[in-house]
Amino acid sequence: MVAENTMPVPPAPRRLAVESLRRLRRDALVPRLFGAIWCGVGAVMLVVFLVLADPTVDYSIRRNHETATGTVTEVTRRGNRNPYRIAYTFTAGDGVEYAGRSFSSKRRGLLKGDEVTIEYVPANPALSRIEGMRYAAIAQTMYLMALLFLVVGGMIWATGMVKFGRTRRLCERGSAAEGTVVAARWNKLMGMKTSRGTPRRILYEVRYRFRDDRGLERESTQKTYAVPDSLDFKEGDTITILFDRANPARSLAAEVLELEFTTDLRR
Repeated sequence: MVAENTMPVPPAPRRLAVESLRRLRRDALVPRLFGAIWCGVGAVMLVVFLVLADPTVDYSIRRNHETATGTVTEVTRRGNRNPYRIAYTFTAGDGVEYAGRSFSSKRRGLLKGDEVTIEYVPANPALSRIEGMRYAAIAQTMYLMALLFLVVGGMIWATGMVKFGRTRRLCERGSAAEGTVVAARWNKLMGMKTSRGTPRRILYEVRYRFRDDRGLERESTQKTYAVPDSLDFKEGDTITILFDRANPARSLAAEVLELEFTTDLRR
């Protein structure tokens, strides 16, 4: 049961005030922002790699190719981190001479005039590569790295959305209980500024204990971004806890989030 000196909580289902909803969205902004950044980096990498080279050509050559003997015409490299570019000429089965180039991350000891084995697509001999090398200037692992950024970014972004959804459900449908503050601190290394002209908000963390409806003691941490020194909870303070009866490990501290409720049924 909630003590009289704690926040009055309407019975569920209850409605959050607009400002409280904005605060919840702001607290979930950090993972969504990081997720969007990761997705953006991955998207830019993927576009650049696709512009530089088509990764499907190597697959086409590997799936269906014929071989011919070619002659190296040039071996170049731009910078120590770039792959070696080996240019060559060869005569395909149609009797026409073609020019091509392959890329390799390792120096193969090839010199101008050396003979090499060429793999080419019979229907389009212009698509060719030196055996053991690649047609694309970008290694396939780089494409995987770009995809990894996209996947991880999407997961981080989804985590923020899930966090917001769970927190909102707890606010609107959670059971109320009396909790006790164990410890509180400002984490000045974690901060964010949502818009120009607004003060920078710092991460505030409150550790608390409470008993669920079965009498079991639970302990958890509530985090929120707030203006420095705007919150001041001390060990032993009584606060209102909203928890999920089906999973009491999910809970939140109402006063720490500065929750406000409304009876406006139009929301």
